[in-house]
Amino acid sequence: MKYIKRHHYSNKILAVLFMGLFIFLSVFFLKFDGTLDGRIDSSTFYRVEQTKDENDRVILEEYYTEDGEKATLANGCSAIAREYDDQGRNYKVIYLGENGEKILNTSGFSVLIREYNEDDTVKREFYYDCDENPISLSLWQYGLYYEYDDDGHRSLLTYLGADGEPIVNRAGYTMSKRTFTQEGKLYTEMYYDLRGEQVKLSRGQYGVMYLDGKTFLLNKEGKIMFEIWNFLGNYQMVVFIAGTLLVIIALFFNKKLSKILFVLYLIFVLYMTLGGREQVYEKIKLEPFWSYKLFFSNASLRTEIINNIWLFIPLGALGRRLWSKKRVLLALCLLSLTIELTQLVTGLGMCETDDLINNSLGAVIGWMVCEKVILPEDSNK
Repeated sequence: MKYIKRHHYSNKILAVLFMGLFIFLSVFFLKFDGTLDGRIDSSTFYRVEQTKDENDRVILEEYYTEDGEKATLANGCSAIAREYDDQGRNYKVIYLGENGEKILNTSGFSVLIREYNEDDTVKREFYYDCDENPISLSLWQYGLYYEYDDDGHRSLLTYLGADGEPIVNRAGYTMSKRTFTQEGKLYTEMYYDLRGEQVKLSRGQYGVMYLDGKTFLLNKEGKIMFEIWNFLGNYQMVVFIAGTLLVIIALFFNKKLSKILFVLYLIFVLYMTLGGREQVYEKIKLEPFWSYKLFFSNASLRTEIINNIWLFIPLGALGRRLWSKKRVLLALCLLSLTIELTQLVTGLGMCETDDLINNSLGAVIGWMVCEKVILPEDSNK
């Protein structure tokens, strides 16, 4: 009996040390804004081959890997063709696949056609499919109209229909008025309707602010809203770690507290994965481990992987605390699958195999940590 208790005590220490190490590694990887292997963020090519016309204008760019194979960029294309008008302006952009065929890029179009102002700034642009028929993108727009500020920034975006007239887009607004920092980075966006009146969107925001890599919702006066998403959406890692620490504390108390935490955290998971999310164009990505291949070269994907693992660690730990049967672990994996399928049907986020893998891994980690903490005799209760 003494040996069992001593062994269990050492298991508790190992479990806590493991979680501490996992927290340290998560923060270590998340503190990098760029890449860890020296490559340009989100780039997957090493060489660009350019074909030029008699006026030395680039009419074709092709991208290759280190091994000389055709590369696929983050936007889904392997080459880009360009055509020019009589004034030498690039009015047409065509996205191509590995074999030179037209493809839809990840934004949802194959051909981009631009119209220019007299000062050579882009006035309007329209989107077309592989057969060069008009195509609508994620916000139902067939094109955009631009106005510029004194510094040349696109300070007003108007969403256009197939006929070139302003429309109300999927999010509920027609125009986006934008401001920029002194460095030229996008700072704020405020939303307006066809009459120029301010519009309130799905989370109650009238606009957004981009600050230090984070996105904050704004009220009608352009001030940061006192809204839970402003914290949960921008400081997910803090929330996940705090939730996990609460779970570890709960493991040393009675199951009643664990049941309450399980329900509350389950609601939190559903809110984070489905609540108030905007619809996306690309609804599904089935290739397994595609994001893992870019873990060291893409900061945003690295953050997404770590966050999705942490999201399910508390559920795995609480599930094991409340039920010893392994089928509960399977149920948590099925919960992740259900969330992904819901995202696929509703378009609220993208259905990804990697998200399912990350969530399931998090549930397993939480389950195993709890397995080492619970007294052996509790397993039979």
